[in-house]
Amino acid sequence: MISSESNFVRLEKCGKFNTLRTLDLSDNDIYNLKDVLEALKSLKMLSGLSLEGNPCATCIAYKDAVLLAMPHLIYLDNTQILDEDRRTNPIFEKYLNSAALIFTCHRIMGLPPTPKLAGVTQTIHVEINLPLLEKIILESPAEVRKEDSNIQPSKKVETKKSKTDQKPKDSKKGKDISIYDAEDEYKTEVKLNLKDTSFKTERMPWDKIITFPEEAIVVESPENNLTMIRDTFRSTVNVKIVYLKIQLPEKSGNADSKDKKRKNSKNITVEFEKSEEKILQKVTLANFYCDLHNVNWSDKTIDFYWADHNKCTPKAIPIEGSLRAINYVEGKDKKDIKPMKTQEVIPNAQEVQAVPSKQFLPNIFTCQIGFGLKRSFPVS
Repeated sequence: MISSESNFVRLEKCGKFNTLRTLDLSDNDIYNLKDVLEALKSLKMLSGLSLEGNPCATCIAYKDAVLLAMPHLIYLDNTQILDEDRRTNPIFEKYLNSAALIFTCHRIMGLPPTPKLAGVTQTIHVEINLPLLEKIILESPAEVRKEDSNIQPSKKVETKKSKTDQKPKDSKKGKDISIYDAEDEYKTEVKLNLKDTSFKTERMPWDKIITFPEEAIVVESPENNLTMIRDTFRSTVNVKIVYLKIQLPEKSGNADSKDKKRKNSKNITVEFEKSEEKILQKVTLANFYCDLHNVNWSDKTIDFYWADHNKCTPKAIPIEGSLRAINYVEGKDKKDIKPMKTQEVIPNAQEVQAVPSKQFLPNIFTCQIGFGLKRSFPVS
């Protein structure tokens, strides 16, 4: 195993490698990118270099630093360097020693509408568990932790369903059939005092296609530890899609009017305390795993496809190409798009395949996600 302590400088000093054309150093423990490039930049005949799978290849300025030091390269990590790739920026030292994992949820589709309930907010979000990086959650100050840290459990609050939202009854059990009617998980978490170490996207309202920001979650390497980020991309990651039913906090202006008037009549200035939002129900709608692998410098994300189908249980299917680039359309009246059968919508679990640019909305619960590395940085 080659590390940063290996004597790369000997490649230059021994004078026997001046005609070396390709060098594969992938999947080692090389940490310091600056030192490696300093030792290799004199190999002017070198046209192909591979450092993918090393901690140094996860740093934010990876591609720019390599091409600034070795502009004669034609291939980097087995990927051809195009003219547009050669537009590089000045490198700051901190971007050679820092990395950040990016998670994006391209879209969630096929979820039935949430029930129509008065007086509550209903949201969908995604949670990912990164065991190697959970130290960030555990050691973060209470005031900057995720929003769920200060949410209080609530007694059962009665909500009214509209007549049009009543679900058909299961004749055998006499209960409504709904994905949202599962047992409340939040009460159990509070009762058992479970620590939440998951990273979460923002909460989104239900829609036919639920979309999230391109960088839904950004996890920076703790203490600039590039190895933790590299090793995370060698691990299996748990992903959950979560439904929340929430009672939002009252704003100060919505405090009891009689109470407000009584206090004002005594000329006493009172600031009403904002009540904390209460979780009324938490349900995990989907729970699956992704086998991560190295992210090539030319790719924004490595993408995965999950659907409520036996081919996607318990692991999502890795997809070659960008799932974010797909355009979905409703209906079956588009002449340029053929309706896709279920077996065509669900890729073969043993195959990695590209996806078409246009598809019909799937009729089953579907989630498309991606994991990547932060590669952009400010130049000023």
